[in-house]
Amino acid sequence: MAALESPDPRGGERTAWQLFVFFARLGATAFGGPAILARMREVTVAPRGWLANETFDEGIALSQTVPGATAVQCAAYIGLRSCGLRGAAAATVGFCLPAFVLMLVASVLYSRLAGWGAGQAVLQGLRSIVIAIVASSALDLGRRQLGQWREWIISAMAAALMLAKCSPVLVIGIAGSAGVILLRGTGQGTNTSRQGSLPAGQILKHVGLVLIAAAGLLALLFAFAPILGRLALVMMKVSVFAFGGGYAALPLMVHACVTEQGWLSARAFMDGVALAQVSPGPLSIVAAFVGYKVGSVLGAAVATISVFFPCFILVVTAAPWFARLQRYGLFRAATRGAAVSLAGLLVAVVVQFAQTVSWTVLQGLLAAVALLALQLRVNILWIVLVGGVVAGVLR
Repeated sequence: MAALESPDPRGGERTAWQLFVFFARLGATAFGGPAILARMREVTVAPRGWLANETFDEGIALSQTVPGATAVQCAAYIGLRSCGLRGAAAATVGFCLPAFVLMLVASVLYSRLAGWGAGQAVLQGLRSIVIAIVASSALDLGRRQLGQWREWIISAMAAALMLAKCSPVLVIGIAGSAGVILLRGTGQGTNTSRQGSLPAGQILKHVGLVLIAAAGLLALLFAFAPILGRLALVMMKVSVFAFGGGYAALPLMVHACVTEQGWLSARAFMDGVALAQVSPGPLSIVAAFVGYKVGSVLGAAVATISVFFPCFILVVTAAPWFARLQRYGLFRAATRGAAVSLAGLLVAVVVQFAQTVSWTVLQGLLAAVALLALQLRVNILWIVLVGGVVAGVLR
């Protein structure tokens, strides 16, 4: 397995600790969602020569095919290619840790902000901006993913089923099945990596041990803190079915945490999404906000670990066989069907969120301006910050 070179000119083989430190620094500045993937490419592919360009492309393809947070999975893949499972674990933890810390601080401060007059106005304005953010993501995904009429049918079906109160997990399963029927024979497999094969047997052995340990910890949670055990299961289920990256987790998390479990209101969840937008890292870090609502600091830690743990497991398990799997039409069609359903699911989330907001002229203007700014590619961090200030000043 090729070693990942150091980012400095002196070179040298990278250790798990070095990967942790590097990805922690990267995670602390990982604003901008998918833009962080471009930054990862910049620091890992030639001229620095950490990974071959084809190897990085395979990592991106793998991360976009299996469910979970794409940036987190890409970090895990780079770590795996550098020094095996220890590198994958170090890169994943390092990348997610800054986002968790900042989201935890934001969650602690949230209760004080929510009880303050100006804070209520800020949060109310941010909810309309969150609707614009989700709507903009649905538009972007529609333009990027939906080409042929079959894909539009699957996406529209997903939206209709979600609005009919169907479980998003079931919707994704139906979309995958529809993909097998409607999309089989479309698309091509990826090229095999030029950086050497991964030790499949060794990876499976260690993944098995990790899964046994995780099952033991989950059993302890159910024995001593059943609500945290349920929280862990919910977040893992969200991750396992979140085809399409962080935004794919939103419909699943809303349904599970708001509709099914009732752990928080839809408005509070929207506030968590707004806080996640001004924190670095993947959007799935909103799980920390939900976890804090359920079980304080320990709940935030359990939710965060649980929502990112499947990302890690899926990537390292699938990596040795991914190029081979991509050659099978049924696999490509099923994953493609699940992926194109995301735009429709997000449209349904927009409708659900819009129904929870007490609309005013100011909120309508904030949502419209935010949507326009997002489509013009204004940095989302500035949109949230400026929108919050405007909502507080003009309350």
